[in-house]
Amino acid sequence: MTAFPPALLSRVVPGALVVSGSRSFEGSMLQWVREAVCQVVDLATVRGWAIVVGDASGIDTFIIHRAFQRQVPTVILGCEQVGRLRVPLTVPMQEWAQSWLVPGGTRRSCFIIRDEALVSLALTTPHRGFYGIWDGESPGTQKTAGFARTRGVPGVLVSGAKRETWRAA
Repeated sequence: MTAFPPALLSRVVPGALVVSGSRSFEGSMLQWVREAVCQVVDLATVRGWAIVVGDASGIDTFIIHRAFQRQVPTVILGCEQVGRLRVPLTVPMQEWAQSWLVPGGTRRSCFIIRDEALVSLALTTPHRGFYGIWDGESPGTQKTAGFARTRGVPGVLVSGAKRETWRAA
């Protein structure tokens, strides 16, 4: 198992792959998602890149377990003090969130801030990418893909039979 503080990311690995996914996959789609997760982690392994992921159930869980099996450097950003998956290597929100407030004092969702932070972490490495597996409905993965695209992180967003790719700006 390999995990380390986000501040060390650019010193330890040449690249980072942000992985984001919806939690509602079932049946045959769930099997496809698991296979896709294995391929994504294997790609990071071959490239020597770290995995940067949240701590939600579903795809995040699959990614974390596969990354630990393959001993891929992994940064897990959590929105709770302990982390929802109870993985002891999760970096709690208090250590990475830059601000809970936007101009005007509006409280922002920890999950949106976390998803932006995932993409920002990838930007600290010379090589970076985004891979999202979206159920076509939940907003989190779609928003994270949007953050990656607008910040210039090349990526892929897969939703069922659809596959959307973009290059760095």
